[in-house]
Amino acid sequence: DDNDDDDGNVALAARASSKRRRNTDATPGMFRGQGSYPDDKLVKALVARGDDELVGFCSRCQRVLDLSAPLAVCSRATDTPVSSDECGREGPNNDVKGATATTSHGHQLVPGRTCKDLLQPSRLLVPLDEDKANAQYFFAEECMQLVLELCKRLKLKRVLCLGTPTIHERIQRGWHRHRMTKTQHPGQDNNKPPALDSFLLDLDGRWNQFYGPNSFARFNMFNGHVFDASSWPRVAEAVRQCDVVIVDPPFGGVLPALGRTLDRLWPAACDEDPDCDAAASATKPPWHTILFCPYFQQGQVEAALPGLHMMDFRVNYQNHAVYSDGHSKRVSPVRMFSSVEPKRFHLPKRLGYRFCKPCQQFRAAENLHCNKCKTCPSKDGRTYMHCDACGHCVKPGRVHCPTCGRCELPGHDCCAAPTTFMVGRCHICGESGHRRRACPTRSG
Repeated sequence: DDNDDDDGNVALAARASSKRRRNTDATPGMFRGQGSYPDDKLVKALVARGDDELVGFCSRCQRVLDLSAPLAVCSRATDTPVSSDECGREGPNNDVKGATATTSHGHQLVPGRTCKDLLQPSRLLVPLDEDKANAQYFFAEECMQLVLELCKRLKLKRVLCLGTPTIHERIQRGWHRHRMTKTQHPGQDNNKPPALDSFLLDLDGRWNQFYGPNSFARFNMFNGHVFDASSWPRVAEAVRQCDVVIVDPPFGGVLPALGRTLDRLWPAACDEDPDCDAAASATKPPWHTILFCPYFQQGQVEAALPGLHMMDFRVNYQNHAVYSDGHSKRVSPVRMFSSVEPKRFHLPKRLGYRFCKPCQQFRAAENLHCNKCKTCPSKDGRTYMHCDACGHCVKPGRVHCPTCGRCELPGHDCCAAPTTFMVGRCHICGESGHRRRACPTRSG
């Protein structure tokens, strides 16, 4: 953690964390997106030049470069870490416009990049790929479209994107088109501003050079830490104004910590506003919540964030090796958990989803309703079958074993303990209701 206060309070007031922050920039050959990046002034100036104007983007330091101005030394040009003073030093104004190779300053330019590409930074930046820490998987088109259609149907106006940069990117592109039309055709009456606006909170500091402090802040969703103290007032304002919080935690993220952060965001933001009374800060946050999480963490989600319902929509990604949009041979385990009333969360029929009248919810085509269980029980993309002996539906291929008293695969070992024995139970005695640190049978 970048902020590990002993009192456990979420550091939403954003104190400086330079002493606790790991210097990941000093690790040559490995990019973690943790360095310091400039605001969006350069990107705004470049975008104003026109969509077809060539721009520089370094694949090493992941920075946008103005090729018509003196360049700074690339911080990742050599195996020896470059100091902050040297990294900001400007060299000779070499003519590298349109270059496709390494410049004299060590920048490895990506060829053919134009100002238009700056409006879609998710296609420009190299996704972080540390699966156990902060790997980045960007939502597929169908997923983003579904979320935006839901916001439109519910007439939501402000979105707080917590670890969901592609949704923020899509919303901000609409605002860019509005501003450009307003500049080029000031008298056009039908140029209405977009109905939806957004603010991005993300641990990856690279987004700052595209969005700046007015719509981005570097943020740790598990301890609530805002890295730049000066950005906290704008974060608090975005929290007070938001209608929906869209959260995509890393795989394996600690959901109870995320739940505590969301619980404390609202009162902390209200305390920042002198016009907000104490009663308002003590109430439940007025926003909807949409969380992306694997279906097998449903129990953890419901415990950490009560009131969320799991939707049947299978979330695919643009850059995932297995669960990519249109090319997935396996069913994605990631689902949407939402506080929106399930019957209002419309899933696309063109993808095989249907509305189940008994459940009053959209379901996947293979998730058939069971009149005995009074629900559509499938979660993994297969049709479950009801077992009268067990009293509930089971996965296909399972048969009831009288010896075990449950449904198991044919040829299983009857002496083996069930695979779900330790789930949600003490790791020492196997009983529920406590964890191993508080186990009465624990010695020492």
